[in-house]
Amino acid sequence: MGSTPKPTPHEHAVGRAARRRGAAARGEPVRPGRERQRRRPLPDTAWAALGALSLAVLLFACRGAPLGTPVLDDYSFLDRLTFQPPLDPFDSMGGAFYWRPLSRQLYFSLMGPWLLTAPRAVAALHVLLLVALYAAIFRSARRGFAAPVAAAIAAFPLVSEPARVLLGWPSAVQHLLAMLFAAAAIHEALAGRRVTAALAALAGVLSHESVALALPAFPLIAYFRTRRARAALEWVGASAAVGALWGAGYRIALAHGVRTPLGGGGIPFAAMGTVLVKALGAALNLEELAPETRLAVAWGYVALAVAAALLAARGRVRSALAARAPVMLGGIAWFALGTLPLAWIWPDWNAWRNVTPSLGLGAALTAALGAASPWLAGGLVVLRAAAVLAAPGAPQAAEIRVPQAITHVSFERLVRLQRIVDSTRAALASRYARLPHGGVVDFWVMPALSEVGYQGSRALRVWYRDSTLVWQSMPGRIDDAPPAAAYVGYNKSSRAPAVVLNPAALRGYARAEAALRAGRLAEADSLLGAALEAQRPLAQLFCALLAYRRARVAWELGDRARADSLNRQNFEWVGESPEYYVMEARVALAGGRRDQAARAVRRALAIKPGFPEAVALGRELAAGASPP
Repeated sequence: MGSTPKPTPHEHAVGRAARRRGAAARGEPVRPGRERQRRRPLPDTAWAALGALSLAVLLFACRGAPLGTPVLDDYSFLDRLTFQPPLDPFDSMGGAFYWRPLSRQLYFSLMGPWLLTAPRAVAALHVLLLVALYAAIFRSARRGFAAPVAAAIAAFPLVSEPARVLLGWPSAVQHLLAMLFAAAAIHEALAGRRVTAALAALAGVLSHESVALALPAFPLIAYFRTRRARAALEWVGASAAVGALWGAGYRIALAHGVRTPLGGGGIPFAAMGTVLVKALGAALNLEELAPETRLAVAWGYVALAVAAALLAARGRVRSALAARAPVMLGGIAWFALGTLPLAWIWPDWNAWRNVTPSLGLGAALTAALGAASPWLAGGLVVLRAAAVLAAPGAPQAAEIRVPQAITHVSFERLVRLQRIVDSTRAALASRYARLPHGGVVDFWVMPALSEVGYQGSRALRVWYRDSTLVWQSMPGRIDDAPPAAAYVGYNKSSRAPAVVLNPAALRGYARAEAALRAGRLAEADSLLGAALEAQRPLAQLFCALLAYRRARVAWELGDRARADSLNRQNFEWVGESPEYYVMEARVALAGGRRDQAARAVRRALAIKPGFPEAVALGRELAAGASPP
């Protein structure tokens, strides 16, 4: 019996077409062919939506922050810009270290006039730089990855906790430009354009040293792109040319007083492992999370890794991983080599210093997950976005104490400093349009670790465009000090904590101190009360001291109830202090509450170990002294 020949694929197609035409003629529904059931991939331009969404997450995580407000190093650069024109293109522009003429001299020359009058314009520029960064990374990644994976790689630096500092702080433009120029240099190298790649790399190293990572990457990219050793050697020449120009410039800069923190202490091998671990945690957005949230996010990364490992059992996935191996290995090397120099400045740790090396880690992780499934790459973006949103937000009030953080200048701490420093500028401007040439402004008990935000007297000098002004802490004996041009105090917790102090209140306090030294307790109490009334608006850190002094006077006069009331007023204004707990212990001991007195003494010593009054009172309690 002869076998019936099988129809060819062409005959199958002709038969399907005939059946669809017949069904259409009969008015029956036509089932689309399989080739029509497949959805067309989204155009590359549609993946800009992921960049916009990532940027929206970042902006939402920054809500309420005074973005672009100058603080810290900004005032060193603004001081140099204001008082030492023309700028020296080969110095550090007032910074302690480094030669970065594009991100310092050029950037602050262009944006300096906007920092005090329109800081949001500065933040808007940083937003545009982040958009350009996303576009550069996406276009580069698109050469070797499907659009969804390329978009996830490009979103990695946007949905990162350190990016909030890059967005909100003008001086962080040094790292933002470094990322952008590094991404642009790699993009041009992948396209085989030596001149523009070299120019982008040169602009990068003139913004931040971390872009030197691109120089050894150039010949490697050329080799993997062409598989020709000669092409790699040609790119070695491009890297050498950029390195030579940068090195020559740095040699001149060193002669102009530029310093680096490397010093001559040898290689800090012991710190390298610690720095790598810190950098990994920061790059994964784990650093500033609460412990429970950090654990949940870490398990999210584990789940993505396990899913990728299970899918790697498929031959197609193994092939995709092998094809992406150069990207993954290169990205890890980029991250490690870029992170290790931070060991020279350890334990001074700030996660935003490592954002350019973290680009390599982002490419490696996303490439590995994307090779298994584009959905896993998308899951990485979602997980990182959730971690950014779960991190501590912008504090709406500047507190006395410094927020807990691993990064020394975390986003939360940066916003606190911005509020303290800028409120000082606003408070002084509201009372003093001008200050006398050579004038001194004294501040009273500044919130903890906030003096650095002013960069010495530089902030005050920039505000009033007068290089002779002096910003200093109020002398201990203000009655012996010459009068200052202005006085500034602070509130415990406020969106704008700075307050101009009333000179009459300070004079009353000084006379009260003199009366106390002379033993005139009733007169001192009256003067302290008058000083308290004179200070309007309320300056809590100053007024709390007046209340505590009155509490001490009341105690010496034997009025324990009044001493306790005034001490509680002190606590209401500034919270915990060793002085408060010592007075609480005295009142408790006088009332026979020895356990409460002992707890108060222990708390005072916990806040300020060795506090003399607490130590003395503790000895009285240990000796079983009776209430005074």
